[in-house]
Amino acid sequence: MIEGECGLLSGLNGIFAQFALAFVALLSLVLKRQSEKPRRPLNVWIYDVSKQAFAAAAAHGMGMVWAILVARYRAEEKASQCAWYLVVFTVDTTCGVALALYLHRLAVQAAARACQGELREGVGLQGWRGSCRPSLAAVAACGHYGDPPSLAFFLPQMGEFVMCVFCGRLACGLTVLTFAPLLGVSARLIDQIFRSIFAHATTAATAELWSVMVLGPLTMNVIQVLVQDAFLKFRGRHTQQIPLLDPFGSHSTDD
Repeated sequence: MIEGECGLLSGLNGIFAQFALAFVALLSLVLKRQSEKPRRPLNVWIYDVSKQAFAAAAAHGMGMVWAILVARYRAEEKASQCAWYLVVFTVDTTCGVALALYLHRLAVQAAARACQGELREGVGLQGWRGSCRPSLAAVAACGHYGDPPSLAFFLPQMGEFVMCVFCGRLACGLTVLTFAPLLGVSARLIDQIFRSIFAHATTAATAELWSVMVLGPLTMNVIQVLVQDAFLKFRGRHTQQIPLLDPFGSHSTDD
């Protein structure tokens, strides 16, 4: 990285910027919960938010990795890591989120079909025979965590959603890397805007870092977590025929 150029891991500024981004995303979910009618129980809301937190951490980490890789292996584009991060983040928010949620819906529907097939064949879920495994039952009941809520439901759902987000971010990163010569125009323009506003290179790099890590993604991140939250909370659309059992127990939430 060239001296004075904006870097994603440039000392305390980079660390503070990432904590600020996480705080704003979490705050948006807290504010959304206050307006919910009916409001989800606190423990259910915590599980829903935790899924997003793990997925967001994985996505953010991959986004930084992709930005650093593109800046290094497409050095001829002469754009900073920060500029590439904003490009990757924009592609991910517009295309990657849609892909991740589409994969998530397919996974939930596939799990629901597998478990409903068990019921049509007269095989009880308590025995966990055939294609309806405990993890599939948990994924099929997305947003429901048992009664009382338990990690037996939460962990499979979290793993499934994180994998969907990972696949979406992987596709976006490969897209940016493939079309780097074209997207590099936007990345260079981002750098040039900050250099033209701030005379000192260090000041420009700091301002760019906070802009691409906090101010720029602020609106997109808030929209992203709110949309994902709407998909992740329990609606029972695909699970109305599935007994909502603890995957490792035998009691029903209808008791």
